[in-house]
Amino acid sequence: MDLWIKSNLFTLLAGMLALGVINFLFCIVALFKVRRMKKVGELFFSGKNGKGLESVILSQAEELKNMDKEIQELFEISNKINNQKNYVTLP
Repeated sequence: MDLWIKSNLFTLLAGMLALGVINFLFCIVALFKVRRMKKVGELFFSGKNGKGLESVILSQAEELKNMDKEIQELFEISNKINNQKNYVTLP
């Protein structure tokens, strides 16, 4: 075993160096991605005119509930109209 390591020492060191360089490159790429995500996150969570993201989401949820109620009312009106058409017979 010791003889095998001595005979392949250059290959082992070159392989370890290559893995180290690849690892270093992955770390640099990850660092740039983290910085970019940080900038995007700051932009996303900065809000507009002092309004936070949470308040925007809550107002959108409230609008969605109101629209859902309106859609339900329109659906009920449509059903009533269709039911009335079924009872009217043409001569």
